[in-house]
Amino acid sequence: MTRVFVLTNHKGGVGKSTSSTNVALGISAMLRRHGASNSRVLLIDTDSQGHASLVTTGRKDYGADDSLYSVLMADRQIAAQTLLKRIVQSTWDENLHVLPASPMLEGAERELMGVAGAPYRLADPLGKIANQYAAVVIDTRPSFSLLTEMGLLAATDAIVPVEPR
Repeated sequence: MTRVFVLTNHKGGVGKSTSSTNVALGISAMLRRHGASNSRVLLIDTDSQGHASLVTTGRKDYGADDSLYSVLMADRQIAAQTLLKRIVQSTWDENLHVLPASPMLEGAERELMGVAGAPYRLADPLGKIANQYAAVVIDTRPSFSLLTEMGLLAATDAIVPVEPR
């Protein structure tokens, strides 16, 4: 079973995106260094600000057709194939793959509010393709929103970064 880690905290500025990207890269590097047959890691950016997408792919111009948005809006029968088609390779490492965020995710939350099964729009397709990866890391936005709920429902483990005082 593939471990799915979600990094979440309702407070901004605690390092969720930085931690998510580094955890994903670290897992891939560790697995490769130890000779694992599969060292591929998928990073899913659910924050419409797209910082994790930007730093790992060098792009911030993802839109409705090439990001997580299209997976969430896809017919549930083809959502897993849509997810696979939207994944891009990181510029950091060939084994780090990214499902990028888009500013369109703000609209997705509004469009999906009240839709039956909406909180599972990430977990269901991810469950069908997760076995292709050694691990999945989900970066969330700094609020408890529908997208954060989706990340939590898709995860096997939660990491809550906090700012030390």
